[in-house]
Amino acid sequence: MEKKTFTISILSLTAVALIIANYFAPQPAQALMTIKDRDFAAVTARTQQSGDALYVLDNRSGRVAVFSYDPSTRSLQPRAFGDMSGLFAGQ
Repeated sequence: MEKKTFTISILSLTAVALIIANYFAPQPAQALMTIKDRDFAAVTARTQQSGDALYVLDNRSGRVAVFSYDPSTRSLQPRAFGDMSGLFAGQ
C-alpha cells in the first residue's frame, strides 16, 4: 500500500507543479489589434506564410497599403497598395 500512496503523491505534486507553471507561463505575442481614427485605420493580421502584416486604410479615399516584415532584409516591405475594392476583388 505504501508504493501506491507514494505514486499517487508524486503524481499529485507533479500535477500541482504543472498547473502553477501553466498559470505563470508568458502569453504568446499576437497581432490582433486595430487602431482606428477618423481618417486612417491600422490593422494587423496573420498572413498565409505564418507572419504578420500591417494593413493601413485611408477611410477618405478608400485606399489601402499592406506591409509585412521580411526577415532576410530585416525591414518592413510593402506588399500591395491600391484601392480597397480593386485590391480585394479577386478574393
